[in-house]
Amino acid sequence: MSLLPSLQKHKLSFKNITRSEIKEQLKRYKDFPLYSSLPSLMNSISLFLPPIIVQEYFNLELTGQFGFSRQLLSIPLAFLSVSISQVLLQKVAESRNLNKKILPLVLRISLILFALSGIGIIIIELFGVDLFKWIFGDKWETAGKLTTILVFSYAIKFIVSLLRLQLYLQHLKK
Repeated sequence: MSLLPSLQKHKLSFKNITRSEIKEQLKRYKDFPLYSSLPSLMNSISLFLPPIIVQEYFNLELTGQFGFSRQLLSIPLAFLSVSISQVLLQKVAESRNLNKKILPLVLRISLILFALSGIGIIIIELFGVDLFKWIFGDKWETAGKLTTILVFSYAIKFIVSLLRLQLYLQHLKK
């Protein structure tokens, strides 16, 4: 459903919004762009720059293998990140409502993230190439080898992206 029909369905209107309310909300949430703009920019650069560099120095086949490897690493991590972040938001909201400290929650989730990343790294390091060959065929062996290299950076990215969310939520608590 697009925004306009949804607004009309729920009888929401922009007529009641004043400039002073907009300014008040901008002041209230001014920290959000301060804390999220640079990491978001760096994240975008980290997504788009590697294939450009690989294509510049290597042939098209290796670039395709590299892209395939990146896709197979990023899709499950995206699902996990979204799921965990939704649970995290719920837990932080509950903690805030009960005036509990967030730091123990952050530490517990951090340990879970490290454990999940460690398990993923071990599985891909031990079986990644064979899994690629078995599932996708022998021609994707190179993608499997690339995946065993890239898994470390994706594990770090997985942990850091969720820890950044946790730290931002903790900042809001203050």
